[in-house]
Amino acid sequence: MIYLVIACSSFVSSLLTFFSGFGLGTILMPFFALFFTVPAAIAMTALVHLLHNLFKTGLLWKNVEWKVVQRFGLSAVGAAIPGAYLLNYLAQLPSLITYKMFNVIFVIKPVNMVAGVLLMIFATIGLLAVKGSFFRIKWAILGGILSGFLGGLVGQQGAFRSAYLVQVGLKKEQFIATNSAIAIFVDMARLSIYGLSLEFLFSDANNWSYMGVAIFAAFLGALLGNVLLKKITIDLIHMLVIVILYFLGLALTLGLIS
Repeated sequence: MIYLVIACSSFVSSLLTFFSGFGLGTILMPFFALFFTVPAAIAMTALVHLLHNLFKTGLLWKNVEWKVVQRFGLSAVGAAIPGAYLLNYLAQLPSLITYKMFNVIFVIKPVNMVAGVLLMIFATIGLLAVKGSFFRIKWAILGGILSGFLGGLVGQQGAFRSAYLVQVGLKKEQFIATNSAIAIFVDMARLSIYGLSLEFLFSDANNWSYMGVAIFAAFLGALLGNVLLKKITIDLIHMLVIVILYFLGLALTLGLIS
């Protein structure tokens, strides 16, 4: 049963997030947490996330816009550090509201509310097609600093990265490939922090098989996404990103996810 749950969740999350460029961890981590400790689940998700992005980048290697990777990606990773420090402060603030719905207790926290509101603001900017001069490759460094800081602040760097990059004017293949290439740097930075949690892989031989199933299923999801890519347009990807941003932002604001 555990293999089936891991395989299905990895495949579906990989396919659904192939186009948007974010959300795999948000979907996948809770399923890992059903069977492993939270630190182990986070580390497993980060590892699958990294290999998934490496695979996606490999599939669309020729479409990577390296100017954007250099200007946007490196500045985003650097700006995420001060954002993460501020996140630690917000995380210590007391909860705002606790409520019960369908016999489940939900908690609205300041950090999640900030994250949700910011994501919905970015979604609204995208919906109104407010591209302007800021959403250009030459301003990618500033865009990277902004999205990196906000991503570090609210723990949703992938969402802010996609929200900016989808406005830059890249082709659909360039958007997905460039987004994945930038995500690789972020994942490597995260794994350097989560490294100690990966020790669980050596604690039980079965853990390697669980990871193998998750990674293989994620690759299959990416392969199917690559096939479907030929049938969709950048406008559809644009709207997909906006819709997911709204749903994720609303869920965070209402305390439905943490």
